Amino acid sequence: MTVSAANRSTNRNRTGRLRAALSKAKREKWYHWIKSENDERAVLDGCYFDIDAGEYVCRFFAYFLKHQKDTAHTKAGDAFELPKWQKERIILPLFGWKNKEGLRRFRKAYIEIPKKNGKSTLAAGIGLYMLTADGEHGAEVYSTATTLKQAQVVHKTAIDMVDASPDLLEILRINRSSNRISFPDTRSFYEALSAQNSQRLDKEGLNAHCVLKDELHAWNSRKFYETIRYAGAARSQPLDFEITTAGDDDGTLCYERHSQALDVLADIAIDTRFFALIYAASEEDPIENPKTWHKANPSLGITMSVEDFKADLEEAKRTSTLSTIKRYRLNIWSQTEDKWIPRPIWNKAALVYTLDDLLEFPCAAGLDLARINDTCALVFCWKLSDTEYRVWPFFYLPAETAKLENWRITYLEWERDGLIKLTPGETTDYQFIAKDFARMCERFKVQTLLYDPTYADTITLEMEADTGVERQKFAQSWRNFAEPTTDIRRRLQLLEIRHPAHKVLDWQVGNTKIESDSNANPHPVKPQQTDPKKIDGSIALIMAYTGAAQLKDTRSVYDDPTKRPDGLITL
Repeated sequence: MTVSAANRSTNRNRTGRLRAALSKAKREKWYHWIKSENDERAVLDGCYFDIDAGEYVCRFFAYFLKHQKDTAHTKAGDAFELPKWQKERIILPLFGWKNKEGLRRFRKAYIEIPKKNGKSTLAAGIGLYMLTADGEHGAEVYSTATTLKQAQVVHKTAIDMVDASPDLLEILRINRSSNRISFPDTRSFYEALSAQNSQRLDKEGLNAHCVLKDELHAWNSRKFYETIRYAGAARSQPLDFEITTAGDDDGTLCYERHSQALDVLADIAIDTRFFALIYAASEEDPIENPKTWHKANPSLGITMSVEDFKADLEEAKRTSTLSTIKRYRLNIWSQTEDKWIPRPIWNKAALVYTLDDLLEFPCAAGLDLARINDTCALVFCWKLSDTEYRVWPFFYLPAETAKLENWRITYLEWERDGLIKLTPGETTDYQFIAKDFARMCERFKVQTLLYDPTYADTITLEMEADTGVERQKFAQSWRNFAEPTTDIRRRLQLLEIRHPAHKVLDWQVGNTKIESDSNANPHPVKPQQTDPKKIDGSIALIMAYTGAAQLKDTRSVYDDPTKRPDGLITL
């Protein structure tokens, strides 16, 4: 049999099995739950839909849980009757689909929906169900977020639900000081957990039956996310439940999950264990049209009134905050018009090369120093020709800062991978930077050093004396930044500037936003000192490029063996 004939035979066999499975689904009256190619693949793998299992969870909500706040259509104390969209689009499919062993098909869930649609209440209810009614002995349930304050939003809602339910109060114990709800009969518990507890997790690990991740768009700790990602690996049917509003940064892990969800919803990606649901308007939808509001907000008229939504929209028009209402109330990701370099442009300009490839070309350096305990960046930019530039960054951070901040930024991992240097103590030792600069000057044709005089005046004076490389002040003014900031973006789009896909530089460029003055001159915006997002590498890159653009090619024609002094090519 030829390969093509074998493929045809395999396809016929698969089609036959699928037809048989779909016929069975029709007979058993759950065919209408097969809505995608992922569902069809699941059916082929032996999955089926158990409506009783899904309805059981809905009855748990209605019998044991009560609303905690007055809304457009409910009062505090009312039984928690799930809105139709939550029941039919989330609870029934999430808990009704079973694999061939009779366990839950879906192990991961990503739900994206605007604010005021009952996210916290829904997540809290799921947490309490997983704690008490899922038949799991020794269940561990966690409400998680980057900060403890955010993690407690869902967990506190769950506590309030227990307080309002006589039946749950009989079987559960609440310890507010330790953020724990205990179920003594099954030795199970439900805790609020944040990235700030990750030191304990490194030692103890988790054996989670359910992890609820709230407002994933606000998570700034990839390390914490990875720590709890496989927390339920030892469980028979764990649930990793993520629920969030749209974000404003396409370089985040939330955007990665958003993109994955879109691929699954479009059947571009096949992952039969991943449940995805996104309610959002699009940029093309008319914002004044009520159909757009309802498209993104399935609870409009239930947890919020149409009148209030309309009033918020009118206020946003008056106060120029439409971008905010688009994100929070229509769930449109703001690929931020104020971002300096969009991720696709930056990623496309990545190129594999080494420092040895740049030995013969002239270069300039840019130095951005931290206040005391922040990241410092030294970036070099080589000019290969008027239309070819190459970049290489160096980063520095005090070791103590790295230890304190590693719970949200993976500084220690970056140091292990050689992407950042940690200097001893609580403040950056500038001499480390000076020594690296001197070594680079010995090896490469460094022509000039640009620096911000605010912090670097003294150390650059020493660096100039030690290396003979002339330093050049680069005041952080609108006038100085306008041209190179615009030019770098243009050259990246044209692939005239290339970078080595250095993770720390990638991260900082992705963090960089710009503002414009009255003459439309762009200027990078430095975050607050307490903000974990840093842009020192971007500032140093702009300075290094400014210096490199001024350079002339210092190579001798004899450096290139293919060229003669008259400019003719040697064959």
